[in-house]
Amino acid sequence: TRFHVLNPAIKNTLVFSLVLLAINIAVGFLHGYLLIQKEISLTENLFLRAYVVNFLLAIVIFIILELAKKRFVTSLGFIYMAGSLVKFTGFFIFLYPIYNSDGDIGKPEFITFFVPYAVCLAFETYYLVQMLNNDKN
Repeated sequence: TRFHVLNPAIKNTLVFSLVLLAINIAVGFLHGYLLIQKEISLTENLFLRAYVVNFLLAIVIFIILELAKKRFVTSLGFIYMAGSLVKFTGFFIFLYPIYNSDGDIGKPEFITFFVPYAVCLAFETYYLVQMLNNDKN
C-alpha cells in the first residue's frame, strides 16, 4: 500500500480517523434510525453536531497523544484524561446551551450527546491501550 511511505504518526492518525469515521457512521445510522422510529427529531437534538464535535475532538486528542507518546509516555494516561475534560468542555460550549435553552435537558438530548461520546471514548481507549502495549514491545 501507499501508507508505507507516510510518517508513522501521520499513518496512525489517518488509520485512527478513518476507522473512527466508519464506526461513527455505522453507529450514527443505527442511532438515527432508532430516534426516527421513536419520532424524535434529529435536528432539534443536534444529532449531526453531536457526532461531528465528538469525532473532531477525538481526533485532536489522538493527535496530541500521538505527539506525546515518545516524550511523555508515562503521562499518556493523564493526557488522555485531560482530553476527556476537553470533550466535556466541548459539550458545554457547543451543545449544552442549546439543549438547556428550554431549562431542561431531556433523555433524547442526553442520549444524542452520550452515544457518540461513548463510541469515541471507547475507541480512543482501545487505541491508547494499543499505543501503550506497542511501547512496551
